[in-house]
Amino acid sequence: MLSKQAQTGHYGKHARRVKQEVKALQCTEDQLQTQCNDLLDAHRIRYLRIPDWIWSWLKLNAPVQVMKELSKRFGGMPDNMCIKKIDDKYNLLMALELKTKTGKLHGKQKTWEKEIAVQISRSIDETIKKVNEFLKYEKESI
Repeated sequence: MLSKQAQTGHYGKHARRVKQEVKALQCTEDQLQTQCNDLLDAHRIRYLRIPDWIWSWLKLNAPVQVMKELSKRFGGMPDNMCIKKIDDKYNLLMALELKTKTGKLHGKQKTWEKEIAVQISRSIDETIKKVNEFLKYEKESI
């Protein structure tokens, strides 16, 4: 009779290998952001984004009062505020937050989500779908 380890050893190794392969296929938020920026640029969608490096620089260099005010106003803001002109008076906005498969919204991001509609995308495929829906909605609004 085989031991429990001998019986499941092959499947355990296979499962670990598959799990490692899946990890290798997952994108980081930075990679998702780069792909998203390229997609928005390709569709000529204007967007507002405060890059992470600016936040890092501000934390190190800005006076405390400036950092407090910026954090109060922009902290937790969705990664991309995508904007399309509808007419001479109004614009259409899509708030797009990029997260990895396991990423979660933190405190200030949850506040933004409660106050405005935020689209959360966890892959480039989801981002493409959401951007296409946004463009379709823009055409329907005109």
